[in-house]
Amino acid sequence: MRIQNGDLLKILGDGNVDWYAEKVGKDDGRYEVYYIERVFPDSILYKYEHEYCIVDKESIIAHVRNENDYVKAWAQFGFEYQVVDGEIFLKKVKSVSDMVEYDVLSTDTSESESVDSSVTLDSKDTWSSTNSDDSDMDDFIDSEFLT
Repeated sequence: MRIQNGDLLKILGDGNVDWYAEKVGKDDGRYEVYYIERVFPDSILYKYEHEYCIVDKESIIAHVRNENDYVKAWAQFGFEYQVVDGEIFLKKVKSVSDMVEYDVLSTDTSESESVDSSVTLDSKDTWSSTNSDDSDMDDFIDSEFLT
C-alpha cells in the first residue's frame, strides 16, 4: 500500500518515542511531514507544527490511510480531531472505545511502501510508554479536601 499525501504516520523517534504526523510530500525518497506537538507541556491537546520536517521511510512504523476523513483517520491513532475557530486541534483520548486497526509497515527495504501486517488496539491506553499504577495516589491526596 502506498503512503499518499494526507495519510497519517506513526514515526519512531529518538529515544524510542512515538511521534505522529501527516505526510505532505516526498523528496529524494524521504517523506515531508507535519508532526503534531503538545499545545502545552503535559497537555492532552496537540496541534500541527508550523514547519514540515523530513523523515526517512525506515522511521515510519505505522500508517493510516486518510480517505478525506481526518476524524476517522486520527481516531485510529487514538486522537479526537477538532476544529476550533478554524484551527485544528487533536485531543489524545485515554482509551479507544472501538477496536481499530492501522497498517504496520514492513522493515524490508526491498519492497518500498508496503504493508507487512496490521495491529489491533483494544481499549488499553497505548500512548503511555510506561505502566502507571495509581495505587499510591492516596499518598498524594490531602484528605481534608475530600470532605
